[in-house]
Amino acid sequence: MKKGFIYFILMFLILSNIIIVVYDYLNKDNSYIILNEKNIWSIKDQTIKKISKTKLKKLNYSTSKLYDKEEIDGYITISNGLKFYDTTLSEKNLQDGLIVVGNKKIKNYTYLISTKIDKEEIKNINKYFLENNIDFDESEVIIKKINLSDNRLLYDIQSLSAEMTGKNGYSVILLKEDDEITAIYENFELVSRSSSLDKVIDINNDGKEDLILLSDIHGSANNECYSLYIYNNKNTSFDPVINCEEE
Repeated sequence: MKKGFIYFILMFLILSNIIIVVYDYLNKDNSYIILNEKNIWSIKDQTIKKISKTKLKKLNYSTSKLYDKEEIDGYITISNGLKFYDTTLSEKNLQDGLIVVGNKKIKNYTYLISTKIDKEEIKNINKYFLENNIDFDESEVIIKKINLSDNRLLYDIQSLSAEMTGKNGYSVILLKEDDEITAIYENFELVSRSSSLDKVIDINNDGKEDLILLSDIHGSANNECYSLYIYNNKNTSFDPVINCEEE
């Protein structure tokens, strides 16, 4: 009886070690970015893609990092909704943060987004709308901006009131580089899904900011999804690597 029990324990330990080794091998250099319970991205061999939310269950109690104004070590739980705890077991607010499971290092610049827009910037934005024959009234929009590297500015312009949705509303993200303004994202008919700037990060550590856009359906809840626009050094443009509006 005693020998059988010892044999069972040995076999259990051997199998456990084999499972751990295989799991570590299959997940080598594999990291995950968790935006919320329904939106998870896998990063493997420089390939970034959205994966099923069922994967989140397998990541329960994983050691993780929360990227907010600073990098915080901790772990996640999902039993009662997605939560992050630091190493002192204090729960952290996830509103502006980004959870990374794995060895991936990123930088988060989201906290630098501002709503302070001066008159000269309003003139620059208005010029873009005039060139596109779109009515622009600064009192009827919400404008956010962030200073990017190399003296570039990013503007996020969203219709403010409910009356501005549908065919009268718009959602635009503009890049100002020197004296030139180009659109990264445009939607002039908010009849279904539209996107806005949500987070600014450096996901591939190339020193250039990348953009996470939050997409939602107006008048509907719990339909959020996220797109990823990575800065392309060769073309000096933002390329949609994940475009959830086209899914």
